[in-house]
Amino acid sequence: MCRMQLHPQDANERVRWTDVKVSVQQRELLVYAQSRRSRNHRGVWRVMGATNDPERKRRIYELRSTNDDSASLRVPANSRCVSVLDDLVP
Repeated sequence: MCRMQLHPQDANERVRWTDVKVSVQQRELLVYAQSRRSRNHRGVWRVMGATNDPERKRRIYELRSTNDDSASLRVPANSRCVSVLDDLVP
């Protein structure tokens, strides 16, 4: 379980963080949405980069989908999945 937000096409659009489930297969992330609101998050994503948010103790991963959408994935910095996701960063 983690939080994900799509990057807006319009700079004025307000986006929200939503809960998703993620699994890793063949160096790609398979995202399963928890609610109808996060339906657009479902699919296959690749990790493009990562950054730390030391103030809030989080690790944020930049993602790109197969149809060139971009998103951010947020996990706690001390999560067990950080090492797995870090291995996917090119």
